[in-house]
Amino acid sequence: MIEIIKRTISLITTLSLLACITVTACAANNYDWAKTEIKYCQDNGIIAGDEHGELNPGGTLTRAEMSKMLVEAFDIPDGEAQSFDDINLDDWYYPYANAIKMYMTVPGNNFYPNEAVTREEFASTLVSASGLKASALCNLRILTDNFKDADKVTTKYKTLLSIAVERGYYRGS
Repeated sequence: MIEIIKRTISLITTLSLLACITVTACAANNYDWAKTEIKYCQDNGIIAGDEHGELNPGGTLTRAEMSKMLVEAFDIPDGEAQSFDDINLDDWYYPYANAIKMYMTVPGNNFYPNEAVTREEFASTLVSASGLKASALCNLRILTDNFKDADKVTTKYKTLLSIAVERGYYRGS
């Protein structure tokens, strides 16, 4: 039970930070509001920064980085061997990409590790990795009630993004 509570706390604090990273419209690039979450994520190995240890909370999040964050946040075990055609065994993100494949809305044969992840792709993978299913959605209007760009969300991601908003994983307008 304590392990479940720790993972839930880890998830919530991680998501506060990750929602800001994936949506680049954070207020004036001031991340003081996320200082506690950033420290928590660093202390728990969820984020580590670039090869020099530098963090860029307002930067673009790649699929490779997303995969590492989600695997570390949810303690997801390694996936099947060679799940994607465009990654190699010696790529640093290889075990992370393979581990999250089953949680991706549209996995396909390629991972595209250096492409930026969209907020809807991140949210859907995050919700799936957290164990929630589409049936967990309670408020069907939560996107349109809270986001002026809700009509731009790709249909295949709407339900899972709605769950992310409903659970407080994503905030904003």
